[in-house]
Amino acid sequence: MEKPRFLPSTPQEVPVIAIVGSGGGFRAMVGFSGVMKALYESGVLDCATYIAGLSGSTWSVIFSSGYTMLSFTNPPSLPPSHSSPPL
Repeated sequence: MEKPRFLPSTPQEVPVIAIVGSGGGFRAMVGFSGVMKALYESGVLDCATYIAGLSGSTWSVIFSSGYTMLSFTNPPSLPPSHSSPPL
């Protein structure tokens, strides 16, 4: 069976896809959330290599990656070997 022509045959042929959201506070967060949802539903988000945001769209990136407000109020603790010495 012949391999479809549109699939990369080597890792070097795989495109690097970046998704970037702009700043703008709450409006950017809401708008970029819609973009992220559409990219997820279309399957494009699974192909992304990098996702970045500025200002409001950063909140969409954070929450779409699985963080919740609880993550920020109760951060994971590091083992003692990774802690900074007391000041």
